[in-house]
Amino acid sequence: MGVHGSDHGRFKRALAAGHLTAALIMARDLPHVALPDALELCRLMADAGDQRYPRAASRWLERFSCETGAGLTEVQLAAAALGQLWESPDSDVARRTLAQLIG
Repeated sequence: MGVHGSDHGRFKRALAAGHLTAALIMARDLPHVALPDALELCRLMADAGDQRYPRAASRWLERFSCETGAGLTEVQLAAAALGQLWESPDSDVARRTLAQLIG
């Protein structure tokens, strides 16, 4: 089955379309959600004011630290950017910071 018909393909399309509920449901069925995709889920949660965001952001930060081997400074920057994203979901600085950290 091609990517468009796969669970992962549907998940990516839900993310791209900004469909938080659909993306969260599909993510549960995937064996692994890549770090950038998990960050996009967090961003969608912040945009929606979803009260699960703080816990999701904490889990993402833990994954970021473990999967990238980020040092204390990078973890602090990521934490600050995630906090800013919650306070101001449209923050370009927060989004760019997080993108550069995982890029």
